[in-house]
Amino acid sequence: MQKDNKKQIVEDLIKKIVENPNISDNYLTLALIYMSENEYDLAISVYESLINIEKSNFLALMNLGNIYFYKNEFQKAVNYYSRTITLGIENNTIYYNLGNA
Repeated sequence: MQKDNKKQIVEDLIKKIVENPNISDNYLTLALIYMSENEYDLAISVYESLINIEKSNFLALMNLGNIYFYKNEFQKAVNYYSRTITLGIENNTIYYNLGNA
């Protein structure tokens, strides 16, 4: 993704979130863009905003665990992976990541 194009996409997503904060896909897409650029603190902020709206958003919880794992903040990673497991969605990756955290 070109830098100018990425900047425009980020701006558009932020505008969409402000206009309609109940569409989770906008948060997820924005956070994934930040993650792809290693902007972990920005991604964390976006995912936490989404969790404030949807407390059981599997992808936000799982990716928060992943981010904290990448940042070597293993206890926080474990907390988010554990919350993800309590949702009852079968996902072997979560158990694998939890075992490695």
